[in-house]
Amino acid sequence: METLPRIRRHEEFESDIAGQSFIDNSTLFKWYTEDHSVSKHLLTMYSIVRGMNAKRILEIGFGRSSKVFARAAHENGGVFTCCDRSAFSYLFSREEQEVTQFVHGNSDKVWDSIREEKDLYDFAFLDHFSGEGISYRFCLREIITCMRKIRAGGIICIHDVADKRYPLHHLAHKLERHPSINALILPYQQGLAILQKSGQRILHHSMEDYGIILKSGIQHRLLKH
Repeated sequence: METLPRIRRHEEFESDIAGQSFIDNSTLFKWYTEDHSVSKHLLTMYSIVRGMNAKRILEIGFGRSSKVFARAAHENGGVFTCCDRSAFSYLFSREEQEVTQFVHGNSDKVWDSIREEKDLYDFAFLDHFSGEGISYRFCLREIITCMRKIRAGGIICIHDVADKRYPLHHLAHKLERHPSINALILPYQQGLAILQKSGQRILHHSMEDYGIILKSGIQHRLLKH
């Protein structure tokens, strides 16, 4: 029998969500008071998604935030896409599944499915950069790709940008200076970058012109300061 995947503090998580169609306010505030990795950012992201009335919401990397986005999608009359390499779909309630598309696999499955302007997302949360062996090159490629899949004015939140164990720490502050991105970095709880796509499009050459270059076999290097 295949073992179902688990998240951090799994038993407590399952106890918190038991019997709920969508998480209630008491659960949301309980998680805010806790010390797991993304807890202090949940209310922030919930407020952003609700405030901008996002209809197409994306998350790469399942967690407690997934329950928050499912609730926001329901309240906004939208759709939530959650992507993870582990099969966490069993943790969504029947009501959450009605507004949630779970993609089991790598992020490329999501990126490849977005082919038309109507498919672009309003909001995305990237929380898949904290694993062992994650490279600077991978982080940069994912962020560039996500920017292309977000509508103008859309927002991307990225977790772990203040954690010096991961290469994302070096990249996030460089993106603050990109001319097509409005950026704010919250330094607490491993850090959360909030990036707004201000231009109509973000092309690969615009990143190169800004000093981020890609060469086969090496990491990206930032040449301009």
